[in-house]
Amino acid sequence: MARHGTVARRRPPVVVLVALSLLLTAAAGACSGGDGGGSTPSPERRAVQRYGGPPVRGAANPIGLKWDWPNLDRYLPFVKDLSGGATFYEFEWCRVEPRPGQRDWETLDGVVRSSQRLGYGMLLKIRVGSCWITGGRRGQERGEKGKTISAMPRDLDAYQAFVRDVVDRYRPLGVRRYAIENEVNARNFWAGTPAEYEQLLRLGSQAVHAADPGAQVLDSGIASPIYGTAIAARLLEQGRDTEAVAAYQRYYARRGSQDPPVETAEDLRNVLGRDLVRRGRDYLEATQRLAREGAFDVYQLHFYEPWDNVPALLDYLRQTLPATMPVEAWEVGMFWRDGPDQQRNDQRLRADEAVKVVSLLLAGGVRRVTWLPTGAHDEGDGEGELHFGLLDGDGAPRPAGEAVRRLAASAAGTTWKGVAAGQTSGVAFGKAGETTLVVWSDRGAVLRGAAPSKATASTLGGAPVPWGAAGLRLGAEPVLISVPLSLDRAAKLTR
Repeated sequence: MARHGTVARRRPPVVVLVALSLLLTAAAGACSGGDGGGSTPSPERRAVQRYGGPPVRGAANPIGLKWDWPNLDRYLPFVKDLSGGATFYEFEWCRVEPRPGQRDWETLDGVVRSSQRLGYGMLLKIRVGSCWITGGRRGQERGEKGKTISAMPRDLDAYQAFVRDVVDRYRPLGVRRYAIENEVNARNFWAGTPAEYEQLLRLGSQAVHAADPGAQVLDSGIASPIYGTAIAARLLEQGRDTEAVAAYQRYYARRGSQDPPVETAEDLRNVLGRDLVRRGRDYLEATQRLAREGAFDVYQLHFYEPWDNVPALLDYLRQTLPATMPVEAWEVGMFWRDGPDQQRNDQRLRADEAVKVVSLLLAGGVRRVTWLPTGAHDEGDGEGELHFGLLDGDGAPRPAGEAVRRLAASAAGTTWKGVAAGQTSGVAFGKAGETTLVVWSDRGAVLRGAAPSKATASTLGGAPVPWGAAGLRLGAEPVLISVPLSLDRAAKLTR
């Protein structure tokens, strides 16, 4: 892909940069480089300092995790089981350099090294934050990490220099993916305008590629709820009013009072005119412009809605992104505010949904899926666990965690393709003449014929599924089928 506006500067030889970066990284534990001296480490920093040990070796895996660092000890067995996948970490320039020229890399160094030892690839999300760099703080700090709203830096040359320094520091540790900001459509993440974000992404992308021409740059990732309005608006523009209303209702079925009810096309047009919706779509359109001009390399997808929205979402992305633009889903999970408690608390239903979401994204051509969050936690707003964790609070895997663990084991080191025929949906993972299919049928279907020699079939929970001479009956619960066949031959079993 062509690079745009590459920043020219004289740089020392690569060998010198590598040696210097490794030296700085090794020294980070002995000198915080501007932490203020004597301050009490945050829970996150203590967790990073606590974890050690040799690398966990795992084959490359398209399924990864985002975990809460202070709780890593209780999540560790599960995290290790998904090694070979990827994770991400979001940090602010303002936190690394709280005062001009005084940088503290210790926590970030520890996160990158620890993730590497666990066998995970790393995406670093570079945010500006707000402090002296932006002419002052915007709003209050949030959470134990003290996050602040990002704003446009006053000195754009200094911003590019900082981004280059980040890439120079972490390239020797294997970091080759960088996102510019996070969910800029959200007011608590970005205080600028869409035009300012476009300028910042171009500058950040130029700086990353100047420091590492082989690195990949991602956009900020648009928040999951925005896509529902974008899908519905596109259907309205095509004169498909009934489908637009149905798409909106399906997408926001679990959002409750966050999103107003829509019964008619006129209701929908009124929703699309709301300030918050217009803001979200403005940033989505800005990101699509940046994609068309090749300002970044990989599109970052965030998705937390019911699984049956995945086909419409992928169709929307195919219509609005360049055909050659790769898509990676760096935030995938299950948001559930509204709906019957019986369904919300049904662990088997949750497991089925987790498998379907991940499988359909991969089947649709998404290169990577990272689940968020790993563990259950109360989100502090009086409504309990809105974003579903794969593990209980004590670290014990839920049925969804066990199912995703088996799915990840099947996906590791494979190539894959979607399988869809009649009422059957799913994905097939193949390597070395062996294929594992994850398939289901919400309306019911039968894979005709007896099982091939040495084939096995089970639920994602591990229970065997009968496969007699008449065939294998499929229902809404995903079934894992292992067969000694090539990927193409195995995929034909569903026809």
